[in-house]
Amino acid sequence: MSTRLALKLLLPLLCLAPAAKAQICQTGNQDSTCVTPLHYAPQAQPPCSTGDGWTTTSPSVWQGSHWSQPQCAYQAPPTCPTGDLESSSPVWNGSSWVGLGCTPNPPPPPPQPTVPQMQTMCAASLPAGYSLDPSYGYQYTVVSVQYIAGQGGWVVYQPPLTTWSEYGVMPTGSMVSTDTSFWVNLIGTPYTATVNVCGQQGNPYTATGYNAICQVNPNSGQLDGWTLAPNYSPMPADSNPNCGAG
Repeated sequence: MSTRLALKLLLPLLCLAPAAKAQICQTGNQDSTCVTPLHYAPQAQPPCSTGDGWTTTSPSVWQGSHWSQPQCAYQAPPTCPTGDLESSSPVWNGSSWVGLGCTPNPPPPPPQPTVPQMQTMCAASLPAGYSLDPSYGYQYTVVSVQYIAGQGGWVVYQPPLTTWSEYGVMPTGSMVSTDTSFWVNLIGTPYTATVNVCGQQGNPYTATGYNAICQVNPNSGQLDGWTLAPNYSPMPADSNPNCGAG
């Protein structure tokens, strides 16, 4: 064999040797079978979002020339049931939401009763043994009450008046100043009374008339009770509205 023929046979093998070596690629590099080697920078593996609520259900996989897309799932933050109040916000711990606190929302208050409704309630719950006194025109009149120790008890007056002299003092019983109060004149168990007229002691006599206050809670509509006092209980001269001062 001549030297020229031997070179012709070996030359193709010498050219193929570098190309065969270039085909050995690392993960993340694309293989090339070209005679001229082609090289690519490594491809970053695509991740799922790292934001709150995101998890990876299936990571991406290298498929020879590229990465597959990862499988991701999102969990929305939990909320309280309808009608409950959130007492603490949920926190993402990397795999789930934790820490949500809920408290029951108090029900709305019942509708406030109207004045006629409260008057009807009082009329239907007169104290046992008592009835309305027909000789008085003021029945179920809205009044205000205030406890004043110097006046001897609960002062009663009719708005918009600011003086108790319209009705007087209820020296007995326990009342609630924030309730809706109604003035009523009742007839009931007879009692012996004397009238103090401008400081002059009168004669004893038997009477049946009573001043009465019916009280209703305006928010709940609950009847809080009755307070009664005799119509003609003794009254100091200086507090009798029919007398002058002194």
